[in-house]
Amino acid sequence: DSVILPEGTHHLVLHDGQLAVVSDLWQSWDTTHIRVFSVTEDGSVQLQSTETVEGRTVGVRSVNGHLRILLETSNRDQLDFVSPWEDNLTEEEALEHNIEQIERSTIDQWMPRIFLSGVTKSALDCNQIAISDQSPTAQTTTWIATRDIHSDDVTRGQLGIMSRADAMYATANSVHFTTTAWNSDVEWPQQPGPETSVHSFSFNANDTMYYLASGTVPGETIGQFALNEHGDELRIATTRTVDGISESAVTILTAGDDNTYDVLGEVGGLGLTERIYAVRYIGDLAYVVTFRETDPLYVVDLTDPTQPYAAGELKIPGYSSYLHPIGDGKLLGIGQDADNSGRTRGTQISLFDVSDSSNPLRLDKVDIGGASAAEYDHKAFLWWPAGQFTATADYDGTVTVTRLD
Repeated sequence: DSVILPEGTHHLVLHDGQLAVVSDLWQSWDTTHIRVFSVTEDGSVQLQSTETVEGRTVGVRSVNGHLRILLETSNRDQLDFVSPWEDNLTEEEALEHNIEQIERSTIDQWMPRIFLSGVTKSALDCNQIAISDQSPTAQTTTWIATRDIHSDDVTRGQLGIMSRADAMYATANSVHFTTTAWNSDVEWPQQPGPETSVHSFSFNANDTMYYLASGTVPGETIGQFALNEHGDELRIATTRTVDGISESAVTILTAGDDNTYDVLGEVGGLGLTERIYAVRYIGDLAYVVTFRETDPLYVVDLTDPTQPYAAGELKIPGYSSYLHPIGDGKLLGIGQDADNSGRTRGTQISLFDVSDSSNPLRLDKVDIGGASAAEYDHKAFLWWPAGQFTATADYDGTVTVTRLD
């Protein structure tokens, strides 16, 4: 069988004969559609349920068929907020209007909604939403919805924070999301670089969420691969700007008793004048790729979280934007080849030997040319250990297969 999906961005989760399709449709960017299908080995597909929730999808994860969907809902859909630069108003006029909207609002207008069978209901109760000292905003609520795709239960909201969301990182027991913002109160050139706030939630044995901690670090991230949970530690790699010069760092955080992240340790000074293109964490090591003209691959030792350090470095032309471990102390890197001036020349797959953290090596490379979707979306990349080959999807729909000898 085949199912025609509306145009949009779709997240697919397949578990034990159940297929969930979580969609942001281009015709309704401010809502997320959740469809659950049953699929059989003979290829038949049958729609079982359809739901719509308010907000755009930031990320989707599944733990044994339990969906965890991170959503960002604009409160401006229910509250008529204005801004000086969008509505041609003075700051005083916009502030007066928005205060009036808040004073006249009801609790329901602040809640994200779920639409099911013609019935609209709030996805969260008032006591399930918090406002944090880190990256607060009155215009956006980021919240987590869960759904067991093997049951008839409907999607339910868990917890939310009044904040924007840029990226989602999750483990089997937790969800973290980040948001990056500039300090608009300080004018350029005195304006410092961006700061990234991270908000964390955990799940108990009953799949019920609770809030863990929030914190802020200098700089901006590349997305989910910049974060890593290791025991009670949360690691985050950022590119920051100091006195107009960029550099990168890996910071190790731990949640304090006041639900605020404390800094355990940090290693900075990575890739001066460059920015991060790829990060991968494996055990007590972080592999960080920065780039401007050449591609330094840094190996960062995080064994002692209070004293992390750069153990090794490899400089080669070009860069990797996705790193994939393949075992035996080896990494695959997918990115762009470049000349000595930093001008890119096409997609390249590199094989790295990182068995000696003090001396990373590039063993081989394959130049594919053009641009690959795998450079920006790791789901467009496949490593098949049994056959020792990679498959990368290109933007034109073709797939390039490369075998390791």
